[in-house]
Amino acid sequence: MIKEVSYGKRKKNISVEHVKGWKKYFGLMFRSSETQPLYFSFSSGKKIVIHSWFVFFSFLAVWLDSKDSVIRWEIVKPFTASLYGPQGCAALLEIPCISEKAAFNNFIVGKRKI
Repeated sequence: MIKEVSYGKRKKNISVEHVKGWKKYFGLMFRSSETQPLYFSFSSGKKIVIHSWFVFFSFLAVWLDSKDSVIRWEIVKPFTASLYGPQGCAALLEIPCISEKAAFNNFIVGKRKI
């Protein structure tokens, strides 16, 4: 599925796998860094907590509001115990930090090395 994400006044499309049901509990765990970015949707207003146990690569976590606008982003290193998203989060993107995803990662974090 294609999602259009807004960051400030800019917009960019990204191809994602919409994660539903029990798969939400696993996210990028036990996947390779070549996996497609994941999109999780939640009830608006929830405070989402993520971790990267058993994720063997860094990834970009992007918290979105109900209009798919970026609220916050964070580069998550492997085996991070817990990371709290902002209040009001309606969706989360988990994007592996590899070259194929570089165009979207640069859209969010700029051209710095991640």
